[in-house]
Order: sequence, then C-alpha cells, then structure tokens
Amino acid sequence: MSDIVDFLEDAELFSDELFDKVASRQKLYAGINPGGWDIQVGRVLDAIRQHHWLQPVRSGRMGNWGPIWSGRSPLLAYNRAVTVDLAVARPVVHSMGLTETADLTAGDTIYRPGSLYQSGTLQPMVLTSPLAGWQDLDPSVPRFVPWTWGRTSVGPVNLVQLHGEPLRAQAPVPVLDEGDLLWQHSGLVRQWLTRLFEHAADGSAGGDITWLFARGVHRDATVGPIRIRRDGSIFTLSADDGKTWEKIGAAAQLADRCLLPYRVVAQADDAERLLRSAPEITPLLSNRLSKAIMGYLGASSEDQPDPFSQPYPFALLVEWGALTQGGYPPVRAGQFSGKGNQQLSRLTVTALAEANDLPPLVHVMLPLAPIILMPSTAEPLDVAWLSPFFQRLRTLTEGTGGDTEHALSQAAAAYREWTRGEAVSAFYRGKFSGVRSVAPHGQSQVSAQTIEQVEVRALTLRQASLAVATLFSAWTGD
Repeated sequence: MSDIVDFLEDAELFSDELFDKVASRQKLYAGINPGGWDIQVGRVLDAIRQHHWLQPVRSGRMGNWGPIWSGRSPLLAYNRAVTVDLAVARPVVHSMGLTETADLTAGDTIYRPGSLYQSGTLQPMVLTSPLAGWQDLDPSVPRFVPWTWGRTSVGPVNLVQLHGEPLRAQAPVPVLDEGDLLWQHSGLVRQWLTRLFEHAADGSAGGDITWLFARGVHRDATVGPIRIRRDGSIFTLSADDGKTWEKIGAAAQLADRCLLPYRVVAQADDAERLLRSAPEITPLLSNRLSKAIMGYLGASSEDQPDPFSQPYPFALLVEWGALTQGGYPPVRAGQFSGKGNQQLSRLTVTALAEANDLPPLVHVMLPLAPIILMPSTAEPLDVAWLSPFFQRLRTLTEGTGGDTEHALSQAAAAYREWTRGEAVSAFYRGKFSGVRSVAPHGQSQVSAQTIEQVEVRALTLRQASLAVATLFSAWTGD
C-alpha cells in the first residue's frame, strides 16, 4: 500500500468508497475538507509529522511577510505557525495577486503588496511600470503584481522582486513561489496546457474554454474579464464580451501566453525586458487549474521521486486552508462546500487528467481553525486563560456532530460559562476581531512563536471549528 494511503489512514481521512472510485478512475477528482469531522487535531498533526515525505502546502499571497515571520501578526500568524513553529507545512507564495487601492476597498488589502512594512506601519508606495513610460499609476485601480513596480530610494523595483527577496531572507524555512514551480517545469506544463485547451475546446459548445481562465491582464497591469474560444484551429480572445476577437494562434501559442506571468515571477530581475514584448492581454489561468497543476507537480511531496513513476492510484495535494478556503464548519463551510465551485473544480481536473492521461487528483483541504486557536509566546499567560474554555467546549459538544444547532448552542454555553475570557490578551483577541491585515495593530512589542496547546490538540477538527465560530461571534468588533 502506498505512502499516500498510509497517511490518509493515519489521519483518519481514508474512505474505502473514495479509494475504490479514484483507483478505478470512476472519479478523476475528489475534494476533501474534514473541518466538520470528529478527527482529533493532535492525530492529524502527528500523522503529518510521521510521514516525512509529506509537506502540506500553506499558500499566502506576495506582499509584506515581515510581521508574519516574526509572529507579530495576530491572525496571519497561522502562516508561521504551520510552516515554522509546528512544522506541518511548507510555505508557498502566490504572486498572481493585485495591489491594494489607496482607499483599501479593492485588491489585496491583507498582504498589501502595494505598500512596504516599515517601523511597524504599512507605507503605501507610488506604483509605476515601464509599459506606462514610468509614469505614476492611478492608486485607485488595483494592478497585477508581476506587471507592477514600486518607487523606492534606489529607483523602481518590480513588486515580485521587492517583496520576494526580503520574504525569503526573513523566512526561517525555505519558501516556494508558485511561479517558480510552474516555470521550473514549463516544458511539461506547456504540454499539459496545450493538450488541455484542445481537449476542452473539443467538448465545449462553440469551442469556448473561458471556464479555464480567471481574467486577463492588460499591459497597464489592470485586469478584466476575458473570453477565449477556438475558431477552427485558431484560439481567439475577447476582452469586450465578444464584440471583437484577437487571434492568438494554436493551442501551444495560447499555452505560451499563459506561461508568461510565471516566467516573469521566476525571472523577476528580468521582468522589464520580458514585459516589453508582452501582448496587449495575457490570460491568467484559473486558481482551480493552477492548483491542480501544482498537485500533479507534487507541491505537497517535494522529496518524493517523480510521482508518475510510482504505482499510486491517485495524486495527492494536501493544503492548509485559511478562513475562506478551509472555513470553520458549520458557520463557514469552506470553498469545497459550494456546489458551483466543486463542479468547476471537478470539470477542470477531469479535463486536465483526460487530456494528459494523468491519475485522479485527491485534494485535501485541512482547515486552519485549530491553528488559529493556539496562543503564542507573545502572551504566554493566554494558555492558562484559554484552557478552561477549550476543556468545557470539548465536554459540551461531544456527540453533537449530527445536530448543528445544538452543537453551536453548546459551544456558546461553554463561552458563557467561561470566567477568564476577559483576561485573554488583546493580541490573541485580535485574531477574532474581524480585522484582517498583516499589521492591524501597528508594531507588536515582541517576536513570538505559536504554542501547541494540549487542550487544542485534544479537540476534534469539528470542535475546533465550533470554537473559532464562537470566538468570532463573541469578539468581532472588539
């Protein structure tokens, strides 16, 4: 039996029915989020550590990681917690994001790639681009990070390079960039995409394959909706809802255009030269498709030999998902809960696998809920104050898995009975304040590490999700 199946069994994630369906290729994709399951948190953490070949990915976006690596960012400290303090994940940076607008109403307002973290505060940069003649860019419009430069004391610097270099220098562990991974395997990825585009066009009405893409990035670094279809043997692109169409060429040429952003990320020091020859519009692969490619490239098992040389019945991608992706059921079920998203993920992976004769892909989304609950050495007394709440919640919610309303009621009762809640530090409460930023409270007084609290290890994933939901309900807005 393979290492993959051993891990799934050790973590209590294995299902005979699922295994049979993927082993027989009845299903080419399965998404698993165990956030509502009665699996003990400690068991999952121990299973990951016991299987040294496995490195679940924890993805975060390109931006200001200094407060995260130091443990000074209350909520986003989970990025450091799983990758460094608990050593149950590898950090993966997603550089295909957008700068935040000046009024913080659009773009990435969490990692803030359009700003620099200095002296405990985030300072907005003046943004520019060689494709705009080095003129200042309008700060009211989000810009595609790899296509954008920030003005510094030494001149304009591409944002991927500007943030990426200190991100890696400050990181206590090696960091993988999604762009580096895909460009490192660009020959294989190009082949996969070429076959996928042809296969998808064959099976789509009018040759439309828009569903494989997110948006398109213009030369001025703005992004917008696009449509892509095959007309005869030529793929075409429209950025005005089908009024006009630009000829791209054969599927291989479309694949080359899609790989340009990953090349710019991997070769950020040469970004200006690469972008001078960029087309008017560059298609961006959907997150579902790029995530599937990462799974097939072995992103969560980097020390394994070529996965396609192994007798495994399926490929495995294990990921730690934050509050939007992993959720905290039943209040927030996570991205796998939506039928539309699951259907598109299934269609995307199925098409990729069929076009390239790839094995089925099992995508396990571990929720970060239990990690968020863990206190840190910034405020070590929180361990004592939190312990009674976790113990009481564990007792009151045991056996309530099938009754969501009753489980939430019991979790709320555990909070009401908790007499030391007011003693918990403002730093810890900041995780549940509803403020999501890399530096929401200015500069913290100390660097910190996550404490793997035994009472959190004793909770099940379902109970940890209930605890997170309860604390958000009680403390948001404090």
